[in-house]
Amino acid sequence: MKKLGNQRLAVLVDAENLEIAAWNTYHQSVDYKALFEAVNGREVVRAIYFRPKECPPRLQTFLEEGLGVEVKLPAKNVDTWLTISAVTLAEKVDTIALVSGDGDYAPLAWYLKSKGVKVEVWAWPTTTAAALRDAADEFRPLDRNILRRPAQRSEVSSDEQVRQPAN
Repeated sequence: MKKLGNQRLAVLVDAENLEIAAWNTYHQSVDYKALFEAVNGREVVRAIYFRPKECPPRLQTFLEEGLGVEVKLPAKNVDTWLTISAVTLAEKVDTIALVSGDGDYAPLAWYLKSKGVKVEVWAWPTTTAAALRDAADEFRPLDRNILRRPAQRSEVSSDEQVRQPAN
C-alpha cells in the first residue's frame, strides 16, 4: 500500500515484545535507526518506546537524543501505558503504528479504527497474534533489515537486556 507523505504518524513501541521476539527468532537485537526509517517520509508527531523498569543507558540516550524518541519506563503493565498513549494521541494523528505482535492490542486497534485512525502493526510475522493482524488496517512484517548485525554492536544494541522478559 502506498504511504501518503502528509500523514501524521505516531509510532508506539512495545520494546519487550519486539526485542524478545527478535532475540528468540534471530538471536540478534533491533536496529532502531532502521526501524524508524520505515516511516517513509511521513510526519512523526510522536514516537514512544515503552519498556518495563529499565533501559540500557546508552540505548536510552541514542533513542532520545539520536532519534528523538520518548522513552517511558513503567514499573509494569507496559500494554496499559501504551494503550493510554494511543487513545490520547488518536485525535492528533492520522495513523498509529503499533510496534508489537501482542494480541492484547487487538481491542485497542479496533477502538482506534472506530475513531477514524488508521492502525498499522509492525511486527515479526512468526510471533504476531492473528487477532492483532486481523484488527489492523495494515500489517507490516518486520524482517532482518531492522536487525543489528553482530559487527554493529554499539550503544544502540540491547542484546544483554532482551534474553529474558522483565518481571
